[in-house]
Amino acid sequence: MKELVCGPLPEGQNPALYQKIIAAMITGSVAITVANPTDVVKVRLQNQSGSGEKKYKGSLDCYKKIWQHEGVKGLWTSWSANVVRNSVINAAELASYDQYKQILV
Repeated sequence: MKELVCGPLPEGQNPALYQKIIAAMITGSVAITVANPTDVVKVRLQNQSGSGEKKYKGSLDCYKKIWQHEGVKGLWTSWSANVVRNSVINAAELASYDQYKQILV
């Protein structure tokens, strides 16, 4: 992704910090787009754990009921908020890790 963002770099040259941040934000956005259905199911199962009535019997049942009652769109509920959250987290973790590694090496 870094190559996509800043193009091929000469040997020994590293991308600028802002380029690392952009690349990390893109990968974080793509990752949560793929993983959002799993996050929706996880949150719904966690929310029911404290209540007395169990709406879902497990993960597969939760996927099935979301699909039946809300359609495919239901699996991407809160997608935009998750993209913002995950891209910022990814940018902070990956870009800082890469920057510190560059400084130390």
